[in-house]
Amino acid sequence: MTTESTPLLTEPESPTFARKPERKRRSSRPVRLLKSLVGLTTDSTGFNRYILLVNALLTLFCLDATFRPLFLNGEEDLAFVRVGAVGETWAKIHARIPPSPAIDELTVGAIVIYRTMKPVGEWIVGPKVLMSNVTDWTSVVKIDELWPGTSYEYRLTSLSSPAAHHERFPTVGRFKTVPDSRLVTDGSQFTFGHTSCIKPGFPYNPLRPPLHNDGAEQLAEVAHDHNLDFILFLGDFIYADAPYHAGSRVKDYWRKYRQSYASAGWKKLMQSVRTIHIYDDHEIFNDWAGQNNDHHPIFASANEAYNHYLGSANYDGPGSGENYYWFRHGDAAFFVWDCRRYRSANEDTDDESKTMLGLTQKQVYLDWLGAVNSTVTFKFVISSTPFMTLWSGPDGAIDTWAGFMTERSELMDVMQYIPNLIVLSGDRHEFAAATIRETVVEFSTSPLNQFWLPIKTLNQENGLGQTGEDKLLKYIPQGNHKFSTIAVDSRDPKQPKLKFNLFIDGQVAWNLTYVGKSVTEPPKQLGELFPSWEQFMSLLHPIKWLTS
Repeated sequence: MTTESTPLLTEPESPTFARKPERKRRSSRPVRLLKSLVGLTTDSTGFNRYILLVNALLTLFCLDATFRPLFLNGEEDLAFVRVGAVGETWAKIHARIPPSPAIDELTVGAIVIYRTMKPVGEWIVGPKVLMSNVTDWTSVVKIDELWPGTSYEYRLTSLSSPAAHHERFPTVGRFKTVPDSRLVTDGSQFTFGHTSCIKPGFPYNPLRPPLHNDGAEQLAEVAHDHNLDFILFLGDFIYADAPYHAGSRVKDYWRKYRQSYASAGWKKLMQSVRTIHIYDDHEIFNDWAGQNNDHHPIFASANEAYNHYLGSANYDGPGSGENYYWFRHGDAAFFVWDCRRYRSANEDTDDESKTMLGLTQKQVYLDWLGAVNSTVTFKFVISSTPFMTLWSGPDGAIDTWAGFMTERSELMDVMQYIPNLIVLSGDRHEFAAATIRETVVEFSTSPLNQFWLPIKTLNQENGLGQTGEDKLLKYIPQGNHKFSTIAVDSRDPKQPKLKFNLFIDGQVAWNLTYVGKSVTEPPKQLGELFPSWEQFMSLLHPIKWLTS
């Protein structure tokens, strides 16, 4: 009998487990984005390649923005002509004409010809503009024997033939001489603009020309539409130290100036209106304090280049070589301070010895105040750095007049008694308007084409705002393109007026009407009808602005 044996070993059955519900997988996209921001790789090869490409492009853009101005865009072939300072009977013409292969370098230049516009006169052959490589092919000439308050047109012609247009300058330029100061007893009316700070190519856009200047284009349109008589540019026309200081040779500064002039926006502006300038720190070096040392290698080179490209076309200073100056236009007088050449170190103790203007410039300015006090309705003081003390920030409390309060108080002890005195400033890349001791008004406007910071750096509680000496009227930090216009109207001697307009990105963002005081000579006592010896001597040596 056979029986079926049971195997001792059997194949175990596979255990059965209950399946857990599947979890919904989290999206890895936020994780990838977070990793890409901190430079880490992700689990996606394709995404890593994409991030690598983006970072490579961003790196190239940074290198392009940083080094292109240093190694490319030298603009050696730049040619321009503009009108600078203008007096009652004269005008300064400033030009750059580089040599061409067909012309000997010893004969580079042009002839200025000019004529009245109303009525249209005959062309008059004016001075020759001769260029040299010593000045980077720039030169300034003066046209004399003009009529006051008269519109002229001018053009540059070939040195070999005054009847032929110069090949680099096919268009005609225009300017108007200053009204006769002896005929403004009934007041005057004119409009001018002011601004500061330009960096060609800002904001960076690889798809646009590398030296674009939108702010200058906007200002050119306003200058044309509002018939501006001139523009006061209050410094930082170049940024010699941005993105870093590439060198302190004169030719290093020349390069920066050529780039600012080469932008389409600035060329358009030069065709629309004449410009007058003063430097600030970035034409030299950030937060520059010259301490009256003209032999410092950085200042010596920077000052030479400044005069080649800006300063020589300004109004003349009191002596030889000074960069501060004054002038008169109608029923208004202007004094342009040099706030960098003579200033003490910003870190010095703020006492009687600390100065921004230097002893000589300060005394000349105080004498000027005495001369214009009751002879001109409006007085404008031009300071490249703010006169108010309401700014703070990294350098706002030391690089502005907030760091020179002792000297500012000394000046204000006189300025507060001068009727209709206005301070114009720039530098901070923001706009602010304030009153000082209830009598002086300041408008600080910048930048024309530069960055602004979203962090507010001005407050009523800063500086002398705490005591009420400085009182804020308006503060607008935002805007890459800011400039102002001021319409002067003193035709009503009892109510002379200024109309101030702030433009941001080409549009009016704020305005203010300032009603001034009547300025008349006080009645004289019998003994005062005869001049003193000092007054008599001053008549023999009249102040320049009264006779310009």
